[in-house]
Amino acid sequence: MPAIGFLLPETHVEVGHENYELMSAAFERAGWTTHACITDTLCLTDRSVYARDGERAVNLFELDACWLMGFGRRESFLDKVQLLKLVEAATPLVNSVDAYVFLHGKILLSALPSEVSTPETHLSNDADWIVERVCRDAGKWVLKTPAGSFGRDVFLVTRDDTNLRPIVARLTGHGERDYCLVQRYLEEASEEKRIILSGDRVVGQYKRVRGPDHRGNLNTGGQAVNCALSTGDERLVSALEPFLKQWGVSYCALDVAGKWLLEINVANPGGLGTLKRLGAMSPEDSAVEGLIGRLAS
Repeated sequence: MPAIGFLLPETHVEVGHENYELMSAAFERAGWTTHACITDTLCLTDRSVYARDGERAVNLFELDACWLMGFGRRESFLDKVQLLKLVEAATPLVNSVDAYVFLHGKILLSALPSEVSTPETHLSNDADWIVERVCRDAGKWVLKTPAGSFGRDVFLVTRDDTNLRPIVARLTGHGERDYCLVQRYLEEASEEKRIILSGDRVVGQYKRVRGPDHRGNLNTGGQAVNCALSTGDERLVSALEPFLKQWGVSYCALDVAGKWLLEINVANPGGLGTLKRLGAMSPEDSAVEGLIGRLAS
């Protein structure tokens, strides 16, 4: 019987983890054994990498697949990435180590195929430069951390915003030279679409209508609404497929606004539970079928 190990944050037992709960049950229905391992227990011994599932140490080299669903402590991220690189040489990862390292942030959106439209984007850790760039015209800009999630620290600003400098100071670490992403605001972003990809298939999609502010994230008050894929969405997905395969991405969510690709989410993107709440029948089973096909190839 094939086996997959999920690498999870230590908090998953107390607070739950929707993607893991849905996908582990779907893998088990497909005949797989599953292990709920804690990312921060990764260790190297006897030329193998292990992680703990409860009281049991699981040899990740002996599994048929591994899926990182939580980075764990930020301070030890680089150490864990090197351990996962060893795992990847022996066991297929649902998303490659390179995908987590290079695509979790939004910086490599600038390297996408030319037929994929992305918003005008700048990146700097120089607070004065960021303020000067925002102030060049009367347009709206979105400021955010490159690798943020859940709508945290995402600000909509203009050159007339009296909070512009304090916001930029916060995002750049008050002089610590943290990087800040500066992205041209798109009016189409008031109704983002999330598209979930698994293997070579679209599992489902829904529209995220923004809530009380400029963010469409559901945990910040956005509302999910059923929608269909447009012809433009299908073209965008087709254009992205070679790029995603090149980076070893087998499961991700695309955030799209009109013709624009806003983000590629590879680090445990939400959406399966939302699809179910909107009436989709077992999207997790469809997702697992897509993954098993990709892992087998």
